Amino acid sequence: MRQRWRYRLAALVIRVQDLRIYRRMARRLVGRIDVREATPEEAVIVRARPSAVGHAQGGPSSRVTVFVAVRPRGRIAGWNYLQRNSSDTPLPGYVLTGVYVRLAYRGSGLGRWLMGAPIELARSEGAGSVLTMVSPLNKRAIELYRRLGFEPAPDVWPEWQREMDERHPSERLVMRLGL
Repeated sequence: MRQRWRYRLAALVIRVQDLRIYRRMARRLVGRIDVREATPEEAVIVRARPSAVGHAQGGPSSRVTVFVAVRPRGRIAGWNYLQRNSSDTPLPGYVLTGVYVRLAYRGSGLGRWLMGAPIELARSEGAGSVLTMVSPLNKRAIELYRRLGFEPAPDVWPEWQREMDERHPSERLVMRLGL
């Protein structure tokens, strides 16, 4: 019974956050948020949080940088990972993973701010493109990625799908941003 009410409340919050007036107010109310590379302590906190979006897999041939959106008193409002994979991995190059914005900050523009820092880092390191993957059901994220210039990358999916099917049985859409 309690669980059902939580789902109903979450659904109501999401519907309110889709309203244009909410987004305008939220941008003003959110206030100052810094988006930056996470400190080692913040990276541990982010990696310890259970999340539906998952975390960067990392490995011997990849380097992962954690980015956080932090309120003035240190509260983490969102995070993502920039993973740099070598050419011997199923998904070589720069990959944005684990993009997450806390429920209270959704619709405020924080996702756009949060995506900017890793994209700029990839650009400064000479990356030709950045990939990300998203559930086809996550319309809000797909809309954000499209506004940032990402486009579907069907040529990447067949190679990656073989690797991902065992670990992530749900369907994913791979998107690419040319830099």
